[in-house]
Amino acid sequence: MATKMYSKEVVWASAAAAQRINQKYINWTKNMGRPVIPAQPTNIVLMRTFFENPTTLLPEDFQRGASIRNYFIAQIHQVLSGEAQPFTVAAVEAASIEEFDFKNSKLPLIASLPQIWERAQQRQQKLEQLNDLKSTSALLAWSPSSDVHSKTPYFSGYIQVLDCVFSRKYHTYSINAVHTSNDINYVLFFFYHVPMEINKTYNIYGRLKRYIGNTTQLSYVKCDECD
Repeated sequence: MATKMYSKEVVWASAAAAQRINQKYINWTKNMGRPVIPAQPTNIVLMRTFFENPTTLLPEDFQRGASIRNYFIAQIHQVLSGEAQPFTVAAVEAASIEEFDFKNSKLPLIASLPQIWERAQQRQQKLEQLNDLKSTSALLAWSPSSDVHSKTPYFSGYIQVLDCVFSRKYHTYSINAVHTSNDINYVLFFFYHVPMEINKTYNIYGRLKRYIGNTTQLSYVKCDECD
């Protein structure tokens, strides 16, 4: 009996549909080496359900699935240049497959990729927002320190975090934020030892280090509510 095959369109649409239903990637976990059954169906289980009932997939599932697959196909340049991480290599390989059988080893990976894609899209939107702010950002004035024994300029005030990414190079978090005063936006950049929540407002204190374009870089940043 011939093995039943499923097209890439159905597979990726099924992955998108599973993410739409669960609103996140759900997988089996382990506790003390034993599998823990999640409260709702895992994404891979939902995917395989759609394989058998492709008519229940929505048009937007196919559109989204194609966008996700194309996103990972586009990472081929990283693979060819040798810069890609093993996960990216595996994702590109999965995105290159035309047909799948029910037990294809790449299916669990594909089930996880819609969430990766969503986060990448969200990050891209944040970067575009950040670039828009940078184009009109003002630079913080070099105010004298409140400490009469110090001539180091400083900043103290509320910021909204726009981007927070762990830097493998510096082993700390790279933060982009905006401070608004009198309807004027000031884009700030600094490193911090713990992550800050995107879109959250924090009260910080730091030294003014330098200007990078329209961005003011801070150093020795302190945030009491973060520690």
